[in-house]
Amino acid sequence: MGFSLLGLSLQGYYEEDMIVSHEGYSAMPLYIKDPEVDKLADELISLTKSSKVEAVKAALKHEIAHHKRRFPMHERLAKSLAMARRAGPFASGNHKMETDEMWGEED
Repeated sequence: MGFSLLGLSLQGYYEEDMIVSHEGYSAMPLYIKDPEVDKLADELISLTKSSKVEAVKAALKHEIAHHKRRFPMHERLAKSLAMARRAGPFASGNHKMETDEMWGEED
């Protein structure tokens, strides 16, 4: 049992056990040992009919978007002003996509 990766002998592991992210780095598993978190995850899974991974990913994305929307108004307006200055008058483009990106929103 074992294999070699980048010249390293990885005894005790199977190659299929290794998780590599899209960036080429080993992905770190997320282990949370909290009964309340497990209960909340199970409730979200049953409501959304999804997997635990999908439920956790959706919840994290939701929280990130929520906190991004809470940026102070002057910071959000500064981004808009900077974009408008770069674009100039009558800029062509996909304005819906650009504003969604600016505000950190997804479709």
